[in-house]
Amino acid sequence: MRKIALIVAATVAAAVVHGAGIDAEYVAVTKRVLPDGNVIEHRARGRFAQDDEGRTRFEIDDRTSIVDPVEGVMWTVDDRFHQAYRVRIDGSSTFPSREDNTGSIGDLAAAGLSEAVPPDGPPVDRETESLGTAVINGMASTGELHRRTIPTGAIGNAQPIVVEMEVWRSGDFGFDLPVRTVVRDPLHGESVQELRNVKALEDAATKGLFRPVDGMTVVDAPAPPYDAATFLEE
Repeated sequence: MRKIALIVAATVAAAVVHGAGIDAEYVAVTKRVLPDGNVIEHRARGRFAQDDEGRTRFEIDDRTSIVDPVEGVMWTVDDRFHQAYRVRIDGSSTFPSREDNTGSIGDLAAAGLSEAVPPDGPPVDRETESLGTAVINGMASTGELHRRTIPTGAIGNAQPIVVEMEVWRSGDFGFDLPVRTVVRDPLHGESVQELRNVKALEDAATKGLFRPVDGMTVVDAPAPPYDAATFLEE
C-alpha cells in the first residue's frame, strides 16, 4: 500500500481557485486471474484530500502520507506510535509531470512496467486517445486512454505485451482532479482506483489536513516498511 500512497500523494493539480480543496473516500480494487481460472481479488479503502496548490493527504489503515510541494516536505504519519517521519523533497523534480504519470490516482502496473524494461532494450511504444466526457461518481469528467506496448523480447516476452490505462479527470472543484484510474495489465491483472463521495473544502490549506497534528514526535528519516498491506506490492 505504500506504493499507492506515494503515487497518489504525488498527483499535483493545476491551481485555478485559491483555497479550493476536496476531501474524498478512496477505493481501490485489484483483480488477478490465474491460468487455472482462479481469481485473486483485494480491496482497500481510505481517505484522500487535495488542495489547489498540490498538497495531498492519503490515509489508509493507520498510516497517513502527506505531500506538501509548497513547503517541499513529505510526511509519513504513523498513528500507532504517534510519530511523523519527515523527508525533504524538491517539488520541481520529485513530482511527475502530467505527461510522465498521466495524472492517475495510482498508476501501479504501468509505472512499474517501464522499470522492467532494460534501458538498452527496445523502446516501449506509447499511444494516447480521447475517451470523451462522462459523469464519474457525480462529477463531469474527461477521459483519456493511455496504451503502452512492450515489444517482443524486451523482457523475455514471446509476444508484445499491451498495457492500457484509462484516466478520468474532473474540474468540478476548481482544479484538475483525477477521479478514476483503471489499469489493465496482463502481468499484474486489473486495478481500479477512484474517488467517491467527493466534498469541497473551504480554505483547505488552513484546516490542518496537510501537516501532522501537534504533539507528534518528528523523525527526519523515511518511514520504516509497512507490513499491513504488502499484497499490492507483489
